[in-house]
Amino acid sequence: MKRIAALLLCLFLLLLVPACRQKSIPTRPATVLQLAVQRGISRESAAGLDCFTNKVRELSGGEMAVETLPSDDVLDSLDRGCALILASNAEIARADSNFSSYTSPFYFYDYNHLTLTLNSERFRKIISDEALSLLGALPLAAFYDGNSVILSSGPLSFDTVDQFEGADLTISNDPILSDLLRGLGARVRIREEESQRLEGFCQGGDPAVECRISSLFALTELPDEQPFTVYRTFHRAQINWIMLSETARQTLTAREQAVLTEAAAYAIAANDRLVLSGEAQAIAAAEKLGGDESTVIFGEFFEPIAQVLRSLDRYNSIWNWEQHLEVQQLSIREESRPSARAGSALIGPLQQHLEPGASFQVLPLSQSIRKLPF
Repeated sequence: MKRIAALLLCLFLLLLVPACRQKSIPTRPATVLQLAVQRGISRESAAGLDCFTNKVRELSGGEMAVETLPSDDVLDSLDRGCALILASNAEIARADSNFSSYTSPFYFYDYNHLTLTLNSERFRKIISDEALSLLGALPLAAFYDGNSVILSSGPLSFDTVDQFEGADLTISNDPILSDLLRGLGARVRIREEESQRLEGFCQGGDPAVECRISSLFALTELPDEQPFTVYRTFHRAQINWIMLSETARQTLTAREQAVLTEAAAYAIAANDRLVLSGEAQAIAAAEKLGGDESTVIFGEFFEPIAQVLRSLDRYNSIWNWEQHLEVQQLSIREESRPSARAGSALIGPLQQHLEPGASFQVLPLSQSIRKLPF
């Protein structure tokens, strides 16, 4: 009996070993999606992309994977069969010019207005017909990639739209912005190199200049410790998009689409947290040099600004103005208005994920399937 028992034990162990080995062998994901990444994408968006790819694998239980590859022409990569792309708004606007209108000067009130609009299901529905026709893809995520401010010394103020009239303002070479500012009566000077604009401002040669918020670290003290103001006008938002091919979407199950949707929410928060934190540090650096911060919401004056652009034939021929106006009004809430914003924090579905110490509530897959944005 002992020999028989020992023999049975040996047979059992021999059967168990290959079974254990089989469990340890990693299996290839059932669904592998290629994502073409525009070269030169920002560090923050690269971090958001890493979060996206990791979350896709995690949320799918290893059944899905996203393979990233750099691309010199992401639109061509999309045409050649890539399921996803990560690209700047300017690149997407090459195929669908309406996208340049969504980041036109002073279009959004603030960050909240922007992210709640561009990451909403209603936005995707509004743009779907033209975007699918021209791009063959729809947005999965809009990554905020920073903004610009106006620096002003001396008597120049930019608290209202009418204060641009007669003001000398040095900006980068942005045709839409220069057209608008000239339409508002400003005397616009173009100086492409940001370092030259900041140097001219700090040396007292240029009374008002535009610069990226992230460039405020390069500021130096003005002559005789002259005070200056940092006007946060939210007039030049930068956006990077993750776009999902419609052809690829149609091959995915409802659960796979839900995985992408949830992973995108995490990725947006990962990217935006880095950008907003960097901007806060840059503003703090300017304040240490004696700068006063003034937050101006020109979205309150959207109609006169839109009228200036609409009076120019070049924008009437490339923008769908009905769509442009509808999108701008999507996520406007009382919280976005100046009278209600004192001390307010980030609002909307990304709020908890962006604030330190708070938890982000992601919908279970079963609920996400019912709330797919496509």
